[in-house]
Amino acid sequence: MLGVRVLGRNAILKDVVVGLNETVGRLDTNLATLQSNFAENQKSTNAALERLEAILIKLMDS
Repeated sequence: MLGVRVLGRNAILKDVVVGLNETVGRLDTNLATLQSNFAENQKSTNAALERLEAILIKLMDS
């Protein structure tokens, strides 16, 4: 009977590990997406700041 309980626990632990591995995989994918989005947003923000800086320089020169 003890052997059955240990096997049952092992099966449960294996299921938990599989679930955790799947979760880690999804988290890795989400992190990669967030990093990509951050990089794109950073580029567009920098471009907007450069345009605003150019406008400000023109306004100051006029």
